[in-house]
Amino acid sequence: MSDVKSAEEAFAAAMAMELVGKDFYTALAMASDRADVREFCRFAAAAEARHYSVFRQMRDAWAGARKAIPLTPETAEKLRAIVKANIQPDPQTVRKVGVHGSLKDALDMAIRMEQDSIGFYQGLLAILPNLAGQIQPIIVEENAHLRDLQTLHHL
Repeated sequence: MSDVKSAEEAFAAAMAMELVGKDFYTALAMASDRADVREFCRFAAAAEARHYSVFRQMRDAWAGARKAIPLTPETAEKLRAIVKANIQPDPQTVRKVGVHGSLKDALDMAIRMEQDSIGFYQGLLAILPNLAGQIQPIIVEENAHLRDLQTLHHL
């Protein structure tokens, strides 16, 4: 696997995570009878859609930038490892819990998904520090989502 392919796969994994999150929050917003949950979920779904766009732009720009941001074999291997370790819930399971699960189950899943996203993006940031200006704001937003979810979970 080439170094460029490793980076592209990392960005593709990030994009997939954001799409799953957007779909989950959209489904939960439609299914919840709590106004605070619906409001948060609509906000979070929009944020996940923005994050998807950021990672898509990074992926699209990577091929042109690879000469300016070369990956060593060690860095490429680290990227492959974090992509492989990125175990996200099946999108159908996420939608099912968002629509048909209990609110507690849905919030538990959302908390796990945000925690996994944060860990994944911190791994990307550690490996690709030159992209900090783009990745760090997403980590900050995901941490805010996590705090909001934890608050909703305790209400």
